[in-house]
Amino acid sequence: MSAQSITNIITVRAPEYAEEERLPDLIALAMQQYSSSVLGSNYDTACALLVLHWLTSENTAESAAGPLISEKEGDLSRTYARPYQGTEIDHLDSTRWGQELKSLLKATVFPPMTRMSGYYGR
Repeated sequence: MSAQSITNIITVRAPEYAEEERLPDLIALAMQQYSSSVLGSNYDTACALLVLHWLTSENTAESAAGPLISEKEGDLSRTYARPYQGTEIDHLDSTRWGQELKSLLKATVFPPMTRMSGYYGR
């Protein structure tokens, strides 16, 4: 669980961002977003995916217009999904990296469960 490991994941998964000047700072910010004790062995991957999500969001039209959902080549025609509106976790849907991160978080972090005896509402 280290910044170097996160950098390695980013370099392997998206070599186009390997030379990004802000990579160390973005990794440091991502490492503050999640708990290594909660994510365990998925911590580095989650941080790398978050950084890739941030970089992709700012480098594409996805951040302003929503993700591209269709495209036509002759007489160029593009259709974008609705722009980001909602919570931060919803915003993860706007990039493929964010979608992968969202799936990883859902698979790793289990919400608390409660057991109720009887029922309420009488």
